[in-house]
Amino acid sequence: MPFATVIIDGTSTDNFHTYTIGFEKYMRDGDAYLCGNFTTAILLGGKRDKMVPQNSKIFRGSHFIFGPLTGSEDPEDVEIEFLAGGFRTPNGVEVGPDNATYVTDNQGIFNPSNELIRITPGSFYGHYLYNTNGGKRSAFQPEGVVAEKGDVRMMTPATVHLPQNDAARSPAQPHVIRDRKGVLAPYNGQILLCEFTMGRVLRVALEEVEGVWQGVAFKHSGGIADESGGNGFTGAPNRIEVGPDGHYYIGQIGAGGLWQFNNRYTGLQRFRVKRAEEVSPTFNEILTVKVAEGGFEVEFLKPLPKDSLKVGEIEVSQWTYQPSSGYGGAPVGKEGLKPERIEFDSTGKKMRLYVDGLKDASPEFIIESGGKSSENSGWVVHVKMKPKKGEKSLLYTEEFWYTMLKKRGGAGHGKAVAMTESEKAAMKFQTQCAACHRELDNGWGAPNLSGILGREQVVIRDGKEVRVKVDRDYLINAIMYPHREKPKAFKEGAMPPLGLSKEEVESMVEYILTL
Repeated sequence: MPFATVIIDGTSTDNFHTYTIGFEKYMRDGDAYLCGNFTTAILLGGKRDKMVPQNSKIFRGSHFIFGPLTGSEDPEDVEIEFLAGGFRTPNGVEVGPDNATYVTDNQGIFNPSNELIRITPGSFYGHYLYNTNGGKRSAFQPEGVVAEKGDVRMMTPATVHLPQNDAARSPAQPHVIRDRKGVLAPYNGQILLCEFTMGRVLRVALEEVEGVWQGVAFKHSGGIADESGGNGFTGAPNRIEVGPDGHYYIGQIGAGGLWQFNNRYTGLQRFRVKRAEEVSPTFNEILTVKVAEGGFEVEFLKPLPKDSLKVGEIEVSQWTYQPSSGYGGAPVGKEGLKPERIEFDSTGKKMRLYVDGLKDASPEFIIESGGKSSENSGWVVHVKMKPKKGEKSLLYTEEFWYTMLKKRGGAGHGKAVAMTESEKAAMKFQTQCAACHRELDNGWGAPNLSGILGREQVVIRDGKEVRVKVDRDYLINAIMYPHREKPKAFKEGAMPPLGLSKEEVESMVEYILTL
């Protein structure tokens, strides 16, 4: 079959972040198209860069299709069309068997957490691009909204939140499991999700509740390999495909700093599917979770032994997010909820978990403070099934994160956990700082903060080198105004603003001084 070459100019820029992700086959009215994503431009460290368009037809931070494609069309027969916008780093795209498209996005500006999104055509998912000084909006970005401030009322909710540093840190390629037999058959319809800076694969199951798509995320793989290269991934999982042998192949990328494991940067690794006889007869995990009236229906891969799980061994908490122009976002309104009871069906494979106080994206559960709002964020419910004291867990997957946009049953209010200012600061540090400020200085971009008080360092201030001694005031100013100066020893740009008040920064500094 002859193939036509279609060139779309202006899809790349000099900015390191403006890559294009694609392509997957997308069908419409019997015609074949290709779909993909355009990323945005950011500065090293995460701050938005002004996006000057290279092609008037292209919207950055957007999901597109182009076609129809027959293999013999002329370039003028092919049009690019945008289905959704408002993404920051849409590093991955998948078309499911129902022709629905799935995109992942990374935590960042207006993205308080990592996300998996089931695309609703015509939607805007919250990441505002500058539309002044030659900049161009993302597809479907609301007109009249100041990009520096944004407006969460105009955004479409993410389908599944992947909490930063807990579930994910850099989600990438999603893959819908389909038409599998044998040990993978129970997982058909679920999604495997590459996660490259944490070196793992996640698993996501979705459901539609009263017209709203939402779902649950699990840790699926064991994570990064040991030094010998066994028992895990040897590089950062970024792409996943099924090979002709039926096994999964993981494309791995890497660089310095966060994107490097065991001194390896790139690679290709096979994710072998075990034969039924290779699976331990005692292996069990949470297969899926669905919303039920008054709580959740939790389904296990195999029946649980009678009385092996008690309601007192289950921990439940929930929180929401407030998207802002600062980088990422810490959990807001975190509550600990007390499970009331559990009930198993006759098979022992399904458990009803009753929890009072679950919240969703309804107006009565929106939290507004400091000019920020949780509207359209929904609530994340974290459930962990702890093994009995001194005993090994019966479950490989014993925790999950459910994104609650629509719950079943009446409203509830739960019991709030009284968090100290120190605990709030620690939570903000883990979600907004810990990914870059790791244990070891490596010259990549962020210093080790352990024992930093009293340390001397050279900073670049107004283009000049200045030697400073780190004290509380220095740390407060460095967090509140990160672009005023940067340590000379670190080659990358300054970190993005975190959007914290002075009181929050002061609490953060007190926490840093305890490291």
